Amino acid sequence: MHAAAFAVLAAVLVAAGQPLFTEDAWWYLSMGEAYLAHGPWLDADPLLHTAQGPPAPVAWLFALALAAIEHAAGFTGLRLAHVLLVAGIFALAWRALRRASGSARFASLGTALFAALSAYRLFQLRPHLVSIAAALGLAWLILEPPRGPSRARIVAAAALCAL
Repeated sequence: MHAAAFAVLAAVLVAAGQPLFTEDAWWYLSMGEAYLAHGPWLDADPLLHTAQGPPAPVAWLFALALAAIEHAAGFTGLRLAHVLLVAGIFALAWRALRRASGSARFASLGTALFAALSAYRLFQLRPHLVSIAAALGLAWLILEPPRGPSRARIVAAAALCAL
């Protein structure tokens, strides 16, 4: 059971590590360059010459992070960061499923099913990857402790929600 689940997860990780799959990643990289240079509140849209005003700072932190990773490590670094983010999502999903089911076998099966059903989204280097990881991380922070979350976990959950 674990070997079969690992094969599915490995296939999704290999696919996620391929060259950038979505054209949105290029948009986020370009916007990240602008955010690096001018901050998240731009005076005008740097990508559209006919824009009526500045772009909304939607996912500005993700775009900034992509541009920073690309500057520091190039496209190979972006691909590695993508694979690590997807692997982290799998680890959080497995942990949540293990806690809910009480069984490592069911957790592996559930994580493989999750990977197969969400593969299309996991292949794309877009902000929703951070949202998926944050949702699973929030569940871990709040639901994982058997006697309720500690103050530190509540503060961490609040910080994650603020992010």
